[in-house]
Amino acid sequence: MSKAALQASSTNVQAVIANGQINVGNAKLRFGRDIAVNNGSISIKTCGYYKIDSSVTIQPTAIGEVAVKLQHNGVDIPGAVSFGYATVADQNVTMDISSIIRVTCQNSCPCESIPDTVSIVLVDGPGDVVSTLTDVVKL
Repeated sequence: MSKAALQASSTNVQAVIANGQINVGNAKLRFGRDIAVNNGSISIKTCGYYKIDSSVTIQPTAIGEVAVKLQHNGVDIPGAVSFGYATVADQNVTMDISSIIRVTCQNSCPCESIPDTVSIVLVDGPGDVVSTLTDVVKL
């Protein structure tokens, strides 16, 4: 059983530019104190392994490829990218993305003074983010 879990979501339309951060929304469900939403990103305060699952629906402003990726402390998580394709402008494209990360806390554990962050970034765009749903579970 996990020691911490969080679910965050947003249905507020967000205009996001290419390589811009997508706001994960507000915490809807939360268990434990290790995971929180902070400035539109996920904040993790305790060492360990975490499973991240996110679904993002984007309405690109033009026809073409659109993609989202996960970043851990501002660095791309290898393989944590999802691609979609809009065949017409303003078509909703939903992308699912997941990864497992390791939080080591550089100074000491828990890392409450400088928590790790996980962000979702729009790779190609621009577009309107229509909705997000993100689950984070400490393994």
